[in-house]
Amino acid sequence: MAGYWSVDSRKIKALGIIVLLLIIPLILSQITISQLSKAPSLCIYKNITGKDCWGCGTTRAIVSLFQLDFSQAYQYNKRIVIIFPLLLYLWIKYFIRYLRVLLRQSK
Repeated sequence: MAGYWSVDSRKIKALGIIVLLLIIPLILSQITISQLSKAPSLCIYKNITGKDCWGCGTTRAIVSLFQLDFSQAYQYNKRIVIIFPLLLYLWIKYFIRYLRVLLRQSK
């Protein structure tokens, strides 16, 4: 009976990661473009040179995608058509990986 209540650290870690993976899209869906526009740029390249790097606009593009504004997302960063599917693939991959750990039967 004591084994029934034992805590598996891998399952606790998996649960934490699953919760984090579920919170990220919720946070991104609540951010507005005006909030991002007011914030200072974190891009070191842009802060030093004053020019956009290849990644500039990616966060705004992802937020625009969460708001289903595809044309605005493309305008912020044209590479979003490559970046977002890759991020979505990684999100699904890790979600399934840790869900399997969580649902695995203890021996």
